[in-house]
Amino acid sequence: MRIPITAFALLLAVGCAGDAPPDTTHGCTGALYDVCLQEHECMSNNCRSFAADGFQVCTTACTAGDDSTCPKTSDGRTVTCNMMGICKPPAANACTR
Repeated sequence: MRIPITAFALLLAVGCAGDAPPDTTHGCTGALYDVCLQEHECMSNNCRSFAADGFQVCTTACTAGDDSTCPKTSDGRTVTCNMMGICKPPAANACTR
């Protein structure tokens, strides 16, 4: 009985050796376009829900309709300034809250 248990333990250890490293996404810091739940989690003190797009992020005010007044995302994507004068990114930053 000891040989099968030992063999099983050895197989289990060898099978786990090549596993992928854990996901290394960074934590949200409150930067623009980071995921937020309330305004106090944002450096800009402005947490907005874009419910139709399925995300809520830290954002900032802008000149309505003028996309050039919105900073780009951390990966260089263009952000739009909606008619309410709020910068709306195409998606939230890849971070965990």
